[in-house]
Amino acid sequence: MIAHAIGFERDAASRFHEYAGYLRETGYHGMADIFRRMELVERAQLEALQECVAGGKLPELQPCDYARHLLATRDALELAFPKAPRNAREALVLALAAERRAAA
Repeated sequence: MIAHAIGFERDAASRFHEYAGYLRETGYHGMADIFRRMELVERAQLEALQECVAGGKLPELQPCDYARHLLATRDALELAFPKAPRNAREALVLALAAERRAAA
């Protein structure tokens, strides 16, 4: 289960980084800063999870392995983290939904 959480946090951080770039490019600099901070939070959570295993061996998972585990759908990762939101509001809605799924 921790391997799934690590994979999910890693992808969340990566996707929030992409969202920040997208928002900055479209002129939403304040929102981009928020997503950059969210990325840093995800990376901190990732580090905390990795410390929990203290160098222990975890199975290598593909994104579809843990996304399917969490969301029970073949295209779950793309549903959880679409490539580019259409606007700043959608980026926030997607981020909130992803956080709720991660907490579950």
